[in-house]
Amino acid sequence: MLYLKKMLVAVVCFMISAVMAADPVIIFNPMQIESKLIDASLFNDLVAAELSCTAGIKLVERNQLDRILKEKSLSPNGMLDANAINNIGSLLGADCFVSGSVREKDNKLLIFVKSIYVKNSVMKMKYISIAADLEKAAKATAQVAVDTVKMQKTQKLSIVSPGGQLLFPDRKRPIVAVCIPEIHIASQRLIDPAAENELTKILLQQKFNVKQMSSTLAIGKNGLIESIIGDRTTMLKIARKSGADYLIYGEAVSESSDTFGNYRTSRARVELKIIATASNNVIWADSAYAGAADTSEIISGKKAIQKAAAALALKVADALLR
Repeated sequence: MLYLKKMLVAVVCFMISAVMAADPVIIFNPMQIESKLIDASLFNDLVAAELSCTAGIKLVERNQLDRILKEKSLSPNGMLDANAINNIGSLLGADCFVSGSVREKDNKLLIFVKSIYVKNSVMKMKYISIAADLEKAAKATAQVAVDTVKMQKTQKLSIVSPGGQLLFPDRKRPIVAVCIPEIHIASQRLIDPAAENELTKILLQQKFNVKQMSSTLAIGKNGLIESIIGDRTTMLKIARKSGADYLIYGEAVSESSDTFGNYRTSRARVELKIIATASNNVIWADSAYAGAADTSEIISGKKAIQKAAAALALKVADALLR
């Protein structure tokens, strides 16, 4: 038993170190310059150059950001709200969005650096006061940005996952079965069920007993999907036979939406119903949309489906416990 505990600790430590080892991806939006002591364009170029040469981070190419801002009719030097930052960050696969402003006071520069973590819109802001030396100011600005971003990166581990907080811990959990066939419109090839896996993961975190369903897709030659075997009636019979009180049934669809540099973006929609296996009554229904980006089109579609399913998961758990 002691050996198993040591092995478990080692695995957890390895997983944490693997998460921490991933380099954060930064979007640097040109800072607003409200000082005549420095050249605005040169200052922003120097900051970007410093960030691009910093070990332990990755910087999104400027032309990729410019293209997205242009597509969305946003100004490079304009203020972006949380939704815009989340959208742009997701499209570019970025962790943090760095921006800020430069002002002057008593012939010194007051530099405000704002770092926003894309996934949860948490913002950290720092400022420095420095002499109006262009190169020194740019290096100091880049360093503050890196320190703030890395601080947010370490805080990722403390963020509670969607299923992390147990809902209604005193209530009895019904037995459930999950069936969510999915497809990426650009490719008729079978991909593992991201929505089904995400929903199952969060239901297990919520201490539900989840029954394994049989395969719902028929695969033909070369891995292409030929037909969906199980309609709702068939799946209900399988769920009832497995002992499930409820069947969570739905569909997940993703489609490629655009290309930005090396990134392929996709949009997804997930529709879910909760059906009582004994009565065949639908007790809850909802849907969600999401977008994601990756260098692989299929993976971006899977990510989008996973995000949409995650948005519905706690709603499903809540409905099952009411």
